[in-house]
This record gives sequence, C-alpha cells and structure tokens, in this order.
Amino acid sequence: MKFTLAFTTLITLATAQYSGDVVQFWNYRTSYALNASSPRLGSLHESYVGAFVATAVLAAAEDAKRESREVQQLAVSHAAHDALTRIFYAQYQRIDAYFKEIENAVKPSAQQAAAGRRIGEAAAAKVVKARADDGFATYVPYEFQSPAPGVYQPTPPNNPIPATQQAKFVRPFGGIRSLPVWKGPPDVRGREFETALKQIKEKGAKTGSTRTADETEIGYYWLESSITYWNRLASLVVGDSLASDVLKSAQFYAKLNWAIQNAGIIAFVAKNKYDAWRPITALHYKPVFLRSGRSYYTPEWEPLSPTPGHQDYLSGHAVYGSSAAGIIRRQVGSDKFKTPLSVLSTVTQDNVGDVTRTFKSLSQAVKENGDSRVFVGVHFNFASDEGNKAGEVSADLVWKKGTSDYLS
Repeated sequence: MKFTLAFTTLITLATAQYSGDVVQFWNYRTSYALNASSPRLGSLHESYVGAFVATAVLAAAEDAKRESREVQQLAVSHAAHDALTRIFYAQYQRIDAYFKEIENAVKPSAQQAAAGRRIGEAAAAKVVKARADDGFATYVPYEFQSPAPGVYQPTPPNNPIPATQQAKFVRPFGGIRSLPVWKGPPDVRGREFETALKQIKEKGAKTGSTRTADETEIGYYWLESSITYWNRLASLVVGDSLASDVLKSAQFYAKLNWAIQNAGIIAFVAKNKYDAWRPITALHYKPVFLRSGRSYYTPEWEPLSPTPGHQDYLSGHAVYGSSAAGIIRRQVGSDKFKTPLSVLSTVTQDNVGDVTRTFKSLSQAVKENGDSRVFVGVHFNFASDEGNKAGEVSADLVWKKGTSDYLS
C-alpha cells in the first residue's frame, strides 16, 4: 500500500484533538503523561510505558472486536486509563479528564458503557498480570572501572551512574522470545575509531566547532525524547487512515511501541556489555592510545549538549528512531513521502525555541536522528550507525511476529 499526504503539515502535541481514532487519541495522551512526569523518565522507562499501555489497548481491542464501535472505544479507553493511572498515579485527575473526553464524544448507552468498562478493565488487569515478572524492576548494581582507553567513566556535569543496568533481564514485548546481542564497537586504538574521534571533536564541540548552521539545527531539533517524537511522527504519517478500525489501529500502535521498547533493550544490553566511553571522556584522556601515535587530548572540550548518563554504544536515539521508522514503513508500504512532511519540535535548551524540519522520507529522518547525536557531541558516529541497524532488526522481528502470543 502506498500513502500520500495532501499537504505539508505541522503538528505539535498540544494540537492533537480526538479525530475518531480512539487508539491514536490514547497514544497521544500517553505522550502527554510522559512529558508531564517529574522527574522525567529515562528513555528505556519511557519506551516501556509506551509498550505497556499499547499492549493493554490491544488486549481490549481484541476482546471487544465483536462488540459495537461504541463498546470498542470505551473498552480501549478503560484499558488505557487503567494502565496510565497505574503508572502515573499522581496524574489521575488529568487521565480521568482524558477519559471524559472520549465519553463525551462517544455518548454510549448505559449498556454500552458497562460492557466497555468490563472488557477494558479486564484487559488492563490481564496485561498487568502478564508483565508482573518481566524483569524490568530487577536491581543490578554498577561499579565504575579504572580509567583506561575505551572504558566508560563519569561524565560531567552530573557524573551519573549509568542508567538501566537491568536491560538484559527484561522480557521483550510482542511475543518475541529473544533479541540479538549486538556486536561490539570498533577497537579504540584503530583507524575507524580515530576517524570518529576526529569527527566528533570538530563537529560536536560546544564552541569552535566546524558544524554548518544546518547541522547545528539538526543537533538541536532531535534533542526531544525519541519515544514521544516517533510516536507523534507515526500518528502524523498514518493520519486518520485507521480511525474506522479500532483493532487495526491498536495493532499498529502496539507493534510501533513494541519495536521501540525492544530496540531499547538491544541498545542498553550493548551499553552495559561493552561499557564504552563517551566522546568527552576520550577527548579528556591524556595518555596516547591510538596506534597512529596521534593525540586528540583536549581538556577544555565540551559537547554542544550535556552527555546523557549512560554509555556510548549503542545510541538509544538511533535504535528508537530506526525501529519506529521500520514499523511505519511496513504499515504504509513506502519509505518516501509523496508530499514533504514538516514536523515541529520545541527545543528548550539554549533558548532555541521552535524548530521545524522537513522530510521527504523516513530514511532521511532516521539518518538525521542518528547524525544529530554527533552534532551535539554525545555519540560517536558508529554508535548511531550501528544503532540504526539494530533498530531495523527490532522492527523486522516485531512485524514478522505480528500480534500472536504477545502476552507470553
């Protein structure tokens, strides 16, 4: 199936009204809840929330598929409401208000409302039970290793302990039994690493960089949470094409968020397995370690954006973006947009404000997303390039698996 967009479109979360696609509605509201959480969740936690809520919605849509459209909409809404309230209990009033929006739009009869409640609440409870022992809450301590070439060290300004050590214990979503363990990064003494080190020293610096104006804009633009951005982009691409079929919409958004979460698992397993240093650590490392004998020691070097609190390889931004694009591409049957697609992102860092980028294809967006991490100085290019490959593998696994046996 090919898809088209009738015009270049700008979208923000604030403008997303109920279009008749109840699943899309709750997908947006999940992003609202993530954006409103304080403190803000880490990326693997955000992707887990997205996958958890989407799974509850799918379970409700499947259980209500023979019911009237009103019952289906209410069932999905109860499932999403209960899943979100369980996670974001401090936001219960806001989540209740989202549910009221649907009630006001659907206007169910008392019988329909009762059936929707019964099915939706049961579906959410079923997913809670299925994921109760999925390993996500596993405690795993982390100890910094002695400084050495390639070894992760605390990164300024906050010097955090690397996040999400439990990734290898987390059960994938979507009925996927196992995920690939990604190959390691290049040898830090070799030519490939030296090329990447030189590139990020020049392109990722806060001051004195060789970035073009466009590269700087790309860097800032993609700072938004990958989880909320790619869900937003997916909704823009599919538009209201799934609004008439609650189950098909639920299947799409479930696959989207399963692929994103599973890609995050692949990334964080690699991060913890290889414990690879960040660019700022490599550029602040004084002893000569490259086989070429060259030194790139630059103690005053700072990245354009503060370094996230976990290891370099693989890039989470890259795996999330390419996994989402992989599902969107398979859903709509094309990588290219017939009409250029413009998407706005509000950048809070450095008072940048609203930035709009225009894309001709999903591949272009994926490439920009990965490259942006070099332009802000937080990832070597190979972390993003390999992350893009890993995300595509995650999407392919989810797409082939479909929706069968997804609660196991």
